[in-house]
Amino acid sequence: MSIDRGTKRRLLVNLISNWISKAANTIIQLVQVPVFLHSWPAAMYGDWLIINAVPSYLNLSNVGFGSVAANEMTMAEARGDRASSLRAFQSCWCFIIIVMAVMGAGTMALLMLVPVSKLLNLHAIPVRDANWIIGCLGIAVLVSQLETLLQAAYRSIGRYAYGSFIKSCMVLAAFTATLIPVAAGYGPKIAALVFGCTNVAGTCTLAAMARRDIPWLRFG
Repeated sequence: MSIDRGTKRRLLVNLISNWISKAANTIIQLVQVPVFLHSWPAAMYGDWLIINAVPSYLNLSNVGFGSVAANEMTMAEARGDRASSLRAFQSCWCFIIIVMAVMGAGTMALLMLVPVSKLLNLHAIPVRDANWIIGCLGIAVLVSQLETLLQAAYRSIGRYAYGSFIKSCMVLAAFTATLIPVAAGYGPKIAALVFGCTNVAGTCTLAAMARRDIPWLRFG
C-alpha cells in the first residue's frame, strides 16, 4: 500500500520534531555538569541535584488527565465535534489549575513545617535556601502540566510536531536562562528563581500562541 505525499511529509516532520526534542535533552545533559561544577563547589551541586528530585514528584499530580484530554480532543476533532473537544480542554484546564493551587499550597505549608535540609541530608545549601529552591522548582513543575495540555490542543488539530518543537525550544530557553546566573557566580537560590520565572513566562507565551493559532480555543 502506497503512502501519499502529505502523509510522508507529516511523518518526516514528526520524526524531525522528536529528534529535536531528544537532541535538546542530550545537550542539557552534556552541558549542565561541566558548567555547574565549574561555577559551584561539588557539594553544592550535589545538594542541587538532590533538591531537584523532590519537585519532580509533583508531576504525578494530574494523574494522567493531560494525556486523557489529548486523546479525547483528537478523537473529537477527527469526527468534527469541536464542542466536545473544547469541553475536554476546558475541563482539564480547570482541573489542572485546581490541582496546582492545592498542591502548591500544600507544598508551601509542608516546607514551613518540615526541616527539608535535615531530611535530605543537605550540607552546602542552607535550610531557607532549600525551601526557596523547592518552591520555585515546584512552581515550574506544576506549570508544566498546563504546557502538556496546550501541546494536546496542537496535537488535536494535526500540529503535534509544531507543539513539540515549541516545547523543546522552551526547555532549552529555561535551561539557558538558568545557566546565565550560574556562570555569573550566583548560587542555587537565584538559579531556581530564574528557572521558575522562565518556565512561567514560557507557559504564558505558549498559551498566547495556542489561542492565536487555534481560533476555537477558549480558556475557561
